[in-house]
Amino acid sequence: MHDAHAAVETADVWWLWAGMPSRAEGGIWGTSLADPVLVCVHTGAAIAALRSAPASASASAPGSAAGSVSAAGALGSAAVVTIALRIPSLWTLQSGWMRVVDEDLRSRATLTAGTGVLTGVALLVAVAAGRRRMDGGEGRGVGGEGRGVGGVVRPGRAASVIAFLFLGVAAGAVAAWQIHWAREWGWRTYGKLLVGDGPQNVYALLQPPFGWLAWTVVLVSLAAAVAALARTAFSRPLGMTAATMLLARGLTGVSAQRRTGLLAHVWDLPVRDQLSVATAVFELLAGVVVLAALGRRGRRPEAEPYGGERYGSEPYGSEPHGGGQYGSAHGYAGGSRGGEYRPPPPPPGR
Repeated sequence: MHDAHAAVETADVWWLWAGMPSRAEGGIWGTSLADPVLVCVHTGAAIAALRSAPASASASAPGSAAGSVSAAGALGSAAVVTIALRIPSLWTLQSGWMRVVDEDLRSRATLTAGTGVLTGVALLVAVAAGRRRMDGGEGRGVGGEGRGVGGVVRPGRAASVIAFLFLGVAAGAVAAWQIHWAREWGWRTYGKLLVGDGPQNVYALLQPPFGWLAWTVVLVSLAAAVAALARTAFSRPLGMTAATMLLARGLTGVSAQRRTGLLAHVWDLPVRDQLSVATAVFELLAGVVVLAALGRRGRRPEAEPYGGERYGSEPYGSEPHGGGQYGSAHGYAGGSRGGEYRPPPPPPGR
């Protein structure tokens, strides 16, 4: 609501999330790309939890343990991402340069960030406690091979490989841009980009620092890629969480590049800028492909050989049958922060 009132036009909020903020009427923006990402991740986790609730109400219901594990994976993934994206605000909001912001507004932003961190920690504790209880009772077989009437249905082999490849390559691309900017600007300057030291590195109250956001995407995507390849019980929710982050970054990145004309004249750009455009496009593609691979509904087989094992995918959170700143926030090149294009001079980027 703060940003809606601060924006001159509704589209200003979108360009804010794309890393191209205009001047806010209130002096500073409140949200960044991290906020719509968290809304999407939390919505997915809530849907997964609600779908598992009916089966979990009856301990003897087929697939109740599987539904619980699916919900636990979704809630755990949401908790980790929430903590990672909210915790930097606890120190950036207390920085000396932030003292010029209205104290009441800064206090409310600190409360929001603190509540998010505490909620994430509470969710992790609840998930861990629930998993221990399942390991000691009916869920003993849930974490195994993912077979059987009550077992967790993991992503199919093809879906797992697709998720591994796209998430792994996307994580490598974002990490490569971060290393590039660190070497170009110097590690001391890049350190400020990483922790949000200075107003040039943070343009919104609840915005994670550009470098911090980029490395969060890298780590979550790498973890999801490894989990997908191993076809672990939580690979689907973690993979879809990582895909959501990549999709948001790619969509805003491509949108900003189109607005600045980079996309239309990509073949006339220097190689570094072409790689910047390619990175944004690939992040968008990776997000869409991984969400489709891990979230699609497989056909229900008439017979379930070998104990009911399925090699298809089931929707995220369901139970098995039978049971930033543009440049800085994104980390591309092209006179950008963190990977997204900005007119010269280029601020620190991702």
